[in-house]
Amino acid sequence: MDFKDSDDEATYRATARRWLDANIAEHEAGHYPDDMAKAKAWQARKAKGGYACITWPREWGGGGGTPIESVIFGQEEARHAVDGGYFTIGLGMCVPTVMAYADDATKTRFVGPAVRGDEIWSQLFSEPAGGSDVAAIRTRAVRDGDDWVVNGQGVDLGRALQRLRDRPRTHQPRRAQASGPDDVLARPEGPGIEIRPIHQMSGGSNFNEVWFTDVRIPDTQRLGPIDGGWKVALFTLMNERLAIGTGAASAPRTS
Repeated sequence: MDFKDSDDEATYRATARRWLDANIAEHEAGHYPDDMAKAKAWQARKAKGGYACITWPREWGGGGGTPIESVIFGQEEARHAVDGGYFTIGLGMCVPTVMAYADDATKTRFVGPAVRGDEIWSQLFSEPAGGSDVAAIRTRAVRDGDDWVVNGQGVDLGRALQRLRDRPRTHQPRRAQASGPDDVLARPEGPGIEIRPIHQMSGGSNFNEVWFTDVRIPDTQRLGPIDGGWKVALFTLMNERLAIGTGAASAPRTS
């Protein structure tokens, strides 16, 4: 098997390398209050240059490129000490799901800011009682007009799974019941949300417990149909495998 670049790939690699060399130098000359600010500045610079989310459509802030171009840029970027870890969950797992299941208004609101690094995502797929067993979620959301009122607890922050209830429970398989939540898009600020850092043995606090107490989330921020969230969650988990395995943002795919 020949792993050498084709002529077009070699041209792209040379262009990406020149862009990286020039922009890394300018980026490193900047002054940032913390690592997160530095990472967000680099993400914004990549987005402006067309190198953030290379395989995503241009209309949503991506580069409109090919998977091999994304791989090539990733290889070249890896030569430099830049931190993209803050964006793995959002761009690799959460936002591709938004692109597949949300309406255009929701995508316009969320996708561009994520690509540019203006907003950082994570996901509330784990709970203290069930760990990462998505089918064991206990967080509940009850319909109230055009909103869902959410109560429960999760680990991390961003997209949350909970069982949505605007009608009596049906006798469905456990996995179908778990989908009843579908995903909803939640923000860290606002009434009813409490964030408690989890202190790890290393001394760091890379995870949080997030408590929802009568948090109101508009129905427009629900992804997928009611009682159809299992499919949405599986879509996210498949993107998670791709993102962790490749270290790159997932290519948006249809549901």
